[in-house]
Amino acid sequence: MNNQKIQEIETPFNDSAILICGRCSEKAESLRAELKPLLKQKFDKTIRCMKTSCQGICPENKIAITKLSNKKANSFQSFEVDCEVSAQELIEKLF
Repeated sequence: MNNQKIQEIETPFNDSAILICGRCSEKAESLRAELKPLLKQKFDKTIRCMKTSCQGICPENKIAITKLSNKKANSFQSFEVDCEVSAQELIEKLF
């Protein structure tokens, strides 16, 4: 049966996505804002950085970040990140 109500669409971010827990810290928003231009500069638009609701894995005094990768089937990794980490340090760790 061909269901026209739900159709797959292409996205420019076809490599990876970084999900940053918005509940973990106020730092999460500034980290995301710092990451976005660096990711665009380094990877064009193939990697997307998104703020999420709580991921349910909140580490104390840190930020929960999950990396979803399209390079390996169903690949995702979660990290607890110190609030003082720079976007550049995070990119070096994740990629």
